[in-house]
Amino acid sequence: MDDLAELLYKVYDNWGKERCLNVPDCFRQSFSDLEKEIRKTIPGKLDIRYQNSGQIYKVQPDDQIIRHEYGWFPKISVFEDIPGMYQEYKKLSDSDSGHFANIRNWISKNTLLVHILELISGFILFEFLNKYTGTYAQFKMIDLRLVFIVFMGSLYGINYGISAAALETCSLIAAYRQENVNIYTLFYEASNWIPFIFYFAAGAVCGYIRLKNKEDIEFVTKENRLIKEKFFFMQEMYQETLQDKRQYKKQILGSRDSFGKIFDITRKLDVIQPQKLFMETIRVMEDVLENHTIVLYSLDSWKRFGRMEMSSPEIRRKMPNSIRIEEYQNAIETLEKGEVWRNRELLAGYPAYIAGIKRNEELVMLVFIQDAASNQMTLYYLNLIKILCGLVEVSLLRALEYQEAVRDREYLEGTHILKTEYFMERLKLFHSIKEQKIGSYALLQIENPEMTLEETDRILKNKIRENDILGISEDGQLYLILSQVDDAMLPIVIERLEKNGLHCRVIDTRNESRVAEE
Repeated sequence: MDDLAELLYKVYDNWGKERCLNVPDCFRQSFSDLEKEIRKTIPGKLDIRYQNSGQIYKVQPDDQIIRHEYGWFPKISVFEDIPGMYQEYKKLSDSDSGHFANIRNWISKNTLLVHILELISGFILFEFLNKYTGTYAQFKMIDLRLVFIVFMGSLYGINYGISAAALETCSLIAAYRQENVNIYTLFYEASNWIPFIFYFAAGAVCGYIRLKNKEDIEFVTKENRLIKEKFFFMQEMYQETLQDKRQYKKQILGSRDSFGKIFDITRKLDVIQPQKLFMETIRVMEDVLENHTIVLYSLDSWKRFGRMEMSSPEIRRKMPNSIRIEEYQNAIETLEKGEVWRNRELLAGYPAYIAGIKRNEELVMLVFIQDAASNQMTLYYLNLIKILCGLVEVSLLRALEYQEAVRDREYLEGTHILKTEYFMERLKLFHSIKEQKIGSYALLQIENPEMTLEETDRILKNKIRENDILGISEDGQLYLILSQVDDAMLPIVIERLEKNGLHCRVIDTRNESRVAEE
């Protein structure tokens, strides 16, 4: 049935012309195979007979239409269900067999009659006990009539408690009559009413307690049933979601277009270092978009400037290391809405596409696609950029949250200075970025023995950019990685730092092992 349901879903999902489809018999099973399976499942001697009145028809050969058009073929044999069906049948047969089962069924169908019979038989039994034990001194302290009323009220509720009290009232009146107590004496002497009052009170109270407990149990049972239904519903929804996820994963991975690649890049973007994420982003977008003019700019906290983080090697030297956001106001409004801006009017100085990465509903990064071919100015291409940027946004937010979470572990206490092991890790990453020609950097050694690390950190805090990295080596030397700084800008940066009392020495980054030793 599961296989057939899957086929019907696929047929209705891709409904073509009206025709007759042949569901193939891939297992080639016969009644003799069924007999063998039944004998294998059910131990012992079995008497299996075949009748000649069954209709026999020839199975159509497999024409391969369903397999080719819908990618479907039977996967589950009906013989696989036989053991489970037999176990279920055996369980039902064992539980519902015998005279006790018939008695239980009769009692469950005639509950009222059974309770009335129990009331009458219990009344007779207690009357016999009351008469038989009346001569014993031990039982004179016990009122068996009251015991019977309590039993019936506690077991079956207020109606049976009152009924038992009425029966025992008649029994007590009969006992008074046997002792030559006149009925008028019972009625006019108020003290004689006390046992009758207690009989009905005991029956009513015990019955009420039983009724209340029963209602509480029914309420809790109903609530538990509701909770179980919700749980099974959520479990079913979870299973369906998991099944849909697997199905969509197969569909995406089996897709012929580039959406299969988009799913695959989520693993490539699963990194915790922002610089490494930028590097993977450039690779992925170049591969999927088939475009090599991609630039990533990170925005400062005032949203006035954008600093280049990384770019495609082909245009790295053509694009500025810093941009003014006000020069791209025509695109900012679209980006703040979460859309991708497309240069339809061919505005001068603008790239072909601009996409935004947001954090807490604020832009933190711009993705430039500087040039695009005519066949890349389509709605499909724009949606592809939006999907890619969405994946990058999720990965970037996760990476930033992780960096904030481990900040105390990576940085020296109270400073913005990376510890040695983490600094060397970033330095190797920047060296790899430079080798791939998707970014550049410069390495400075800060030489000022008169200042402490905290004093140097306070000075550099306002003199370097957010994407520059400050770290310390094993021998206590302070180093500064200047991201996206070339030979022309380097003297300007050094001059600005020396004006603040920091002496800098440029380290040759062409040999990373030499840098690590220094």
